[in-house]
Amino acid sequence: MSKRLVNNLLLLVLWGMAGMGSALSQNYGGYWLGVTYPSDPNNAIFNYFGNFTQSGTTLAGTAQTANPKVAFGGLAYIKGSVTATTVKFKESDSKGSLNTSLTCYWSLDLKYDPVEESLKGTYANIQNPPYCDEVGGGKVELYRIVLKSGNKYCKGQPVNLTVTGKNIRWYDSAGKNRMLAQGNNFNPPITQTMTFYITQTLYNTESPAIPIKIEIVDVAIVDIKAQNPSCGPANGQLTVLATGSDALQYSIDGTNYQAGNVFSKLSGGDFTVSVKDATGCAAIKKVTLTQPGTVKISTVTTIPTTCGKEDGGITVTTAVANAQFSIDGSKFQPGADFRNLAAGNYTVTMKDAAGCTDTKAVTVAPSEGLKINNIETKPATCGQKDGSLTMTASGGSGFQYSADGGVTFQASPLFAGLADNTYKTQVKNAAGCLTEREAELKGPAAPTISDVKTQNPTCGETNGQLTVAATGAGTLQYSIDGANYQTSNVFGKLNGGDFIVSIKDDKGCAATKKAALSKSSAVKIKLAQATPTTCGEANGGVEVMTDVLDAQYSVDGKNYQPSATFKNMEAETYTVTIRDALGCTDTRTVTVAGSEGPALGTVLLAPVSCGETDGTISVQATARTAVQYALNGGDYGSRNAFENLAVGEYEIAVRDAENCVVARKVTVRSDCANTIFIPTSFSPNGDGKNDQLTVHFPFPSLQFSSLRVYNRWGIAVHGSQNLTLSNGDVIWDGKLDDQTPMSENYYVVVAEVMFEDGSSYTFRKEVMVMR
Repeated sequence: MSKRLVNNLLLLVLWGMAGMGSALSQNYGGYWLGVTYPSDPNNAIFNYFGNFTQSGTTLAGTAQTANPKVAFGGLAYIKGSVTATTVKFKESDSKGSLNTSLTCYWSLDLKYDPVEESLKGTYANIQNPPYCDEVGGGKVELYRIVLKSGNKYCKGQPVNLTVTGKNIRWYDSAGKNRMLAQGNNFNPPITQTMTFYITQTLYNTESPAIPIKIEIVDVAIVDIKAQNPSCGPANGQLTVLATGSDALQYSIDGTNYQAGNVFSKLSGGDFTVSVKDATGCAAIKKVTLTQPGTVKISTVTTIPTTCGKEDGGITVTTAVANAQFSIDGSKFQPGADFRNLAAGNYTVTMKDAAGCTDTKAVTVAPSEGLKINNIETKPATCGQKDGSLTMTASGGSGFQYSADGGVTFQASPLFAGLADNTYKTQVKNAAGCLTEREAELKGPAAPTISDVKTQNPTCGETNGQLTVAATGAGTLQYSIDGANYQTSNVFGKLNGGDFIVSIKDDKGCAATKKAALSKSSAVKIKLAQATPTTCGEANGGVEVMTDVLDAQYSVDGKNYQPSATFKNMEAETYTVTIRDALGCTDTRTVTVAGSEGPALGTVLLAPVSCGETDGTISVQATARTAVQYALNGGDYGSRNAFENLAVGEYEIAVRDAENCVVARKVTVRSDCANTIFIPTSFSPNGDGKNDQLTVHFPFPSLQFSSLRVYNRWGIAVHGSQNLTLSNGDVIWDGKLDDQTPMSENYYVVVAEVMFEDGSSYTFRKEVMVMR
């Protein structure tokens, strides 16, 4: 079987879904079952399973090999391309890599046979030393189950089923409890829809059961809703309700079929209704429509209007019993008389109990009536009562006029002293005829000030503002002193005080409103006093004095604090700023004087010899006065060198004559790391010479906290912790921790050691493994 431990999964079945989601007419997606025949007769025959997905011309999925006498092999992943007649793909692991220990992946080249639904061709090992270094291959054939016959049958017709595949078995359930038949053809005597479960068997391996649903179609006419034609025209209708299929066709003459189940514009008569589906299943039922008679209006008489009023009438006569009548085509009444009609043309409609209608056009004659010909209006100005209206009328004599809806009448058609409003005017004549009409007086409204927004002055500045919100006719003018007007509604650069805001429109109409701005005062720094630094440190200060309450203080113009005192400041000139709750500010410049102190210069460190206490610290410092030196808080002296020191951290301090001190921490280290030696190469080839990597040092023993070996890609190949080694001990034999020999290459040894004086050191050494 070579070293092939992984080769792929599955497939057993594909229903004929050619073209789904693919640019090709053929889709190879689904489950396939087959057999591999190796070229080497000494190699075993295997089942091969594939589970493929297809997108366009790209194939993907999984595959697996298995021998019927042994367990399934591992899962592999495939990727390839397809045409209408060929399939080519290669296997790999889930990440697309061929680098799997003791594994040979395959490359397959197959040809598709649509008749027997098979893929036949060759397979070959993909050479990939050291993972796969064997030459191998052979032939392979795969089959899938596809239903070739129809899956819908009319009830009562014989069912003939045909599928592709090898050694086909038909079952009654997914659990394969009872086998119904064998072979690619099956004629089940079924009378209702049923699902069969099908498997195929190759090389003693039976596939999982695949469901096939066979639908038995029973087309039936459930009901026919008949709507008889009415009133003579062909307006009858048949609506057919049927079951048995989604794509039904309907006919009422047995020849012409349609997709819709409604037949309209029918006259009375006998009809044979037929329903059939795409498979030819059909049902037939007879139905009859009845043709009714017609209705007729005998005569229509009219009554003319009087005084121009809506008092005309219409009367209809007919021999039709229980008729309904209308003069607008929508509202019907049982009575044949219509009263209180305006002069004009009408269409009389009569409708019987069956909904049949007859119509006749008539005219209600007009009479000369009283009417208001015109109303001349003069609107009021500035909202005053100085408007007027004048009416002219015709249609009789002895006219009387009213502008209050008929409460009072006068002989004059002129009404003066009116405010803007809507008036209900009336005119009546000597014959008692009355007419009315609305008139509206609407002049420009007086301007109004709806709001005056105030922005009070701040920080003692002339920066107050008034913004006027007003409405009125035309272009408004604005003023805050009653004399000087402007078109802008904003008044700026104002001090605090009381104002009378005035506006006026193009007609001279005006309005006023009071407004007030509060007064403001400026903030002031009374004094800003500086404290100089000492010893060259940043320990100066600034203190600010002011009468402003709740002030904030800053020395950089950005960061503010509630305290008026600033400490730990460097020698520099500062701009002090104070800010009140309204954001008003004042500034002043102040200088923090500088000072000098000692300066710590170069510190020289001599390391401690391994295991000794002979370290040295030498200090260099500068100052205006003489300086003294101290170590780790000890006594000060004039000597600037400290000797006989052990490994460790020290603090050195320098002090001048003014007691100014500067300090620094330093670390004295040992030179033990230089005594450790590891060779740069070794050859673990078993010849007894330099087969192992050793470590050398001048101590009886040495503690290794950790020891790691990494390959050139940074991957650890060997490691240990908490080792106590003697001089010349082996630290690596050139193998993985699982004893797999490492290839010839460069490796990096990283070790952390602990010396007897308590110091630690991590060293790295590049080592060559030579074979």
